[in-house]
Amino acid sequence: MLNHDAIDHLARGLSAGLPRRKAFALLLAALPPILWSPDDVTAKCKKVGKKCDKSKDCCDGASCKGGKSGKCRCKNGRKECNQECVDLENDDRHCGSCNTPCATDGACCDSACQDFQSNPANCGACGNACESNETCCGGLCVDLYIDSANCGSCGRVCGEFEPNCIGFCTGDATCPPGADSCAGGGAISCGGDCVCSQSTEGVTLCGDLSLTTTECGQCESSSDCAAFGAGHFCVATGTAACCGGRSPNVCRKACTD
Repeated sequence: MLNHDAIDHLARGLSAGLPRRKAFALLLAALPPILWSPDDVTAKCKKVGKKCDKSKDCCDGASCKGGKSGKCRCKNGRKECNQECVDLENDDRHCGSCNTPCATDGACCDSACQDFQSNPANCGACGNACESNETCCGGLCVDLYIDSANCGSCGRVCGEFEPNCIGFCTGDATCPPGADSCAGGGAISCGGDCVCSQSTEGVTLCGDLSLTTTECGQCESSSDCAAFGAGHFCVATGTAACCGGRSPNVCRKACTD
């Protein structure tokens, strides 16, 4: 049987620019044992401590040292683990020390096992760091404030009737697409103190005008409004009807049913 976890790990690694040698190791892990055996790969090479004539006789990571009566020894930067020469900084079976394996959903980065699924410093691959406004979800860096496939938390998908994400899923049937109170036509009411507004992401939302926390120049994108709490979004106000053409964009809380 194919190792489906290993296949998923390989696919994520390739999309994140995984080095060829590590990708090859993951490919072997995904194949059923009947198709290959680790012993087949090393059967013809000589392990650490075995007599050798030249370095190419030795297994990967080792070289022949000692002249005509030489033996296979680990190269500089490699450590002998079970008669193999490994790099403890990035070997998934010997991470940091011999016989310290990493879990199938992670890998060895700088001698420490990292969870590629949720670690923002190593998201999907070693060294792939997410931005400050992003979260690592399933090996991908996403913005929980605007990502409709990971809205508010990893894996939370917005549905047909609430397709828009502003930290939580919402949908505004009372505001037709394109309705904009900042377009110069005056307030377009969507109930109470709420008016139809265009977010900086181009989504039509119903926003509350009664809150006094809004101030021109607060945001460039809806992610900048997260400090005000879930449900706030950045209103595109680059016209005279809202901010008078100065320091555009304000944070506004979405009106909900």
